[in-house]
Amino acid sequence: MPRDFFNRQAADPGGLLTASPDAETPRFGTFAEQMRCSRTEEKENLHPYIQTLTIADVESCVALENAAFPEQERCSREKFVYRLTTCPEIALGLFSTSDSHGLAASSPTFPHARPPDSTHPAKKGVLIGHVSATQSAASLVTDESMEMPQDWQSRHAGSEERGQQEGGRTVVVHSVAVLPQFQRQGLGKTILKAYVQRMESSGICDRIALLAHDEMIRFYENSGFQNRGKSEVKFGGGGWSDMVSSQTSFHLTLASPCTNRLMENLQVYEFPDS
Repeated sequence: MPRDFFNRQAADPGGLLTASPDAETPRFGTFAEQMRCSRTEEKENLHPYIQTLTIADVESCVALENAAFPEQERCSREKFVYRLTTCPEIALGLFSTSDSHGLAASSPTFPHARPPDSTHPAKKGVLIGHVSATQSAASLVTDESMEMPQDWQSRHAGSEERGQQEGGRTVVVHSVAVLPQFQRQGLGKTILKAYVQRMESSGICDRIALLAHDEMIRFYENSGFQNRGKSEVKFGGGGWSDMVSSQTSFHLTLASPCTNRLMENLQVYEFPDS
């Protein structure tokens, strides 16, 4: 059963949190005011929560990626299967609960969504944003880190020269994506901030590296990343810049009050291992 780590202590004085993101999940009635981004009262129906991605989310990830990126920059289904199998612990999803009449019902990820628990099967956890990554021994993103071994299912863990390198101290982020219909609401900064905080607390890496086009450099700089100049990576046609967030900059200063307020209201759910 998912566990809610935020905003439910008052409703659960005993501290045993067993509630799921269902019809009883607190509706953020002031969400539109807090975000200062909402244009209609429908935004009050958004119930965001974060959760580690699993292989069960692969079709939702593919649908989100296809909606958010041009074809040459998308992660393929095969790579999602690889990454969500070999290193799901460093993949994070931003979900919203919705039924067939909810705000997220029209999203391309809704058909692939699954109920967060069996108590309210009509409510689905719809993926609206994600961060996908692998580990690397290199300090920057490389073309090799963007790839996957052809025989990865039969290779011994730790022997990879491409893709996921177990024990590598750099987390290479391949995707920071939000569905177009939910963009420009601070959700990109929200999931990025949550992701960096998770990496910091896990101790799994010394730095986070990613690629950015010119128009996105300022976004990542405002999120605590440093611009290391033009990247040599040719993926997607090239033209990238290397962005790195090291241990010393892990404490992000995301200046947007909208992002900080949403982080305060953001709920965290995790499924037990099965």
